[in-house]
Amino acid sequence: MGLTNLRRIRDVGFLDFLMASWKTYGDLFFIQFGQRGMHVAVHPEMVRQVSMNPAYSKAESYEGVRQYVMGDGLVTSVGESWRMQRKLFAPFFTPRGIAQYAGMIRDESEIVLRKWDRFADKEEYVDVSEDMLRFAARVIIKTVFSVESDEHILSLSNDVETALAFSGVQRRALFKKPLWWPSPVVQNYNRAYERLRRFVADLISQRRAMPEEKWPADILSKMLLARDEQSGRVLSDALIFDNCMTLFVAGHETTARSLAFSLYLLSQYPEVEEKLTEEVDRVLGEKPVDVAVLKQMPYTLQVIKETLRLYPVAAFYPRDLIKGDVLHEYPLTAGQTVMLFPYATHRHPEYWENPDRFDPDRFTPEAEAARHPYAYAPFAAGRRVCIGNNFSLLESQIFLASLYRRFRVQLRPDHDPRIRAVATIMPTAGVPMRIKRR
Repeated sequence: MGLTNLRRIRDVGFLDFLMASWKTYGDLFFIQFGQRGMHVAVHPEMVRQVSMNPAYSKAESYEGVRQYVMGDGLVTSVGESWRMQRKLFAPFFTPRGIAQYAGMIRDESEIVLRKWDRFADKEEYVDVSEDMLRFAARVIIKTVFSVESDEHILSLSNDVETALAFSGVQRRALFKKPLWWPSPVVQNYNRAYERLRRFVADLISQRRAMPEEKWPADILSKMLLARDEQSGRVLSDALIFDNCMTLFVAGHETTARSLAFSLYLLSQYPEVEEKLTEEVDRVLGEKPVDVAVLKQMPYTLQVIKETLRLYPVAAFYPRDLIKGDVLHEYPLTAGQTVMLFPYATHRHPEYWENPDRFDPDRFTPEAEAARHPYAYAPFAAGRRVCIGNNFSLLESQIFLASLYRRFRVQLRPDHDPRIRAVATIMPTAGVPMRIKRR
């Protein structure tokens, strides 16, 4: 069965394989592929149990990304280390804490739109997925480091992508190459990781050599100044580096993918695009895109939330049992893995009518209040909900409002919008679009 599943995954992709298995076996099923096996849980009540029960942790399943990319940062740490970091970081990412970055996000949005203006109303197509990756990378690097140089931004982005790619290769390999292995792939990873480590170490040294009142108001400064009120503990330089890596990985690709999918969906649903444009014209007008005006633009936020329902960037993610549990009357033992599958949960017919349709009105306040609280979890849920969810929503809302004040987008007619999912969900061949002036 394991080899059969591997062949099916190779033929149709992991996402389609999981969807077919769900439709065949129901809301809790077991899959075996190669030497590994895991339970896949879809029903919102199962999502609630796995998300809220400390018996489910980020253990063995996260070892690769922990070892090669994020270290013991907030996303991959467990136990007391995670609790300490979560407590220290929480104030950074509240709606009030992130409001200071709105102006910078608006400026970065304008850089993209000035580029697109050169293509507007021409018979040329822009791959918006690539531009969104660059946009989100610039935003997160400036948020964390206050780096302005395009050369530094590109170098950092490339080195992080090299580390991520190596982590994926190691995860899939039967023989995991040690870091001393004399192969180009391993050596490229080592060089990229060392450049990243040295960059952060140099920035930390530069900050500490300056008076604190001259430090930029970025996340790096906040991490250096953070102190646990009860224990007096501060973040070590190693943990600061791990969290810089974590913030870049978790904070740029997810937002970039969801923005690209938003543009794709808006191009396919003209009635939704028209409603969004009407809100932008009525509320925004010629005013600057800031936090105050965004609060008056609920439909723009609903568009983003509905995009994340249909295309949750983390379409599936595992949790490892550190002690036994009973899930949906099924006994599980320590060491087993349960994979949550929001891509399917967000399409569960008990909770979503016509689930494949793009309908932002699913996210009016009344609709949200009436729905099962775990039927929608694009940023995970419970104890380990993504701390950067507010930042991602703010960034996406600023970009869409800025874009639709001036332009519309049109998907290339012959484009096949297929998707694949590895660590994140992404379009297989970009999102080529024409830029149309309004």
